[in-house]
Amino acid sequence: MVLILNGSPRPDGDTAALLRAFRAALEGAFVQIDAYREKITPCLDCRRCAETGVCPIRDGMAEVTRLADQAAGILIASPVYFSCLTPPLFSIGSRLQARYCASLLGIRPAAKKGAVLLAGGGNGAPDGAYRMARQFLRLWGAAGDIPLAGSFQTDCRPAAEDREALAKAAGLAAFLEGR
Repeated sequence: MVLILNGSPRPDGDTAALLRAFRAALEGAFVQIDAYREKITPCLDCRRCAETGVCPIRDGMAEVTRLADQAAGILIASPVYFSCLTPPLFSIGSRLQARYCASLLGIRPAAKKGAVLLAGGGNGAPDGAYRMARQFLRLWGAAGDIPLAGSFQTDCRPAAEDREALAKAAGLAAFLEGR
């Protein structure tokens, strides 16, 4: 199963166009979490996870963690906002502090594949968002290469018209499924 973490608030935007191409290329099961529709509190820095490796906040993050542990691959998909992932994805990522603490306690997630799908206008610079997504994926157990596909300068050309980006998005499906 592939877990998709969608950081876009727009169901018909540029990220959605790339996700349609990605999902159409999947051969196996997937679960998509739409971060803007989840109720996930950012890390409160209570530091209780330092003792147990488990976050004590009870919200939708427990289900995201369960799905991430079961997934063979994880895709983070997001528009680029000010060179970063969107705020709801950052909230989810901030809760990975518990995973970091778990690793210090010797608890490590099973190895899996990770990939990143980004869309952005303006100067089209995905570097900050890509770096952040890779850090989150590593804490979830992503090993090896973490490829990036995306459509940039979407203010000039919508992602739905960016054939190269759509093909690369589809290629991420094959990568995550090990084909």
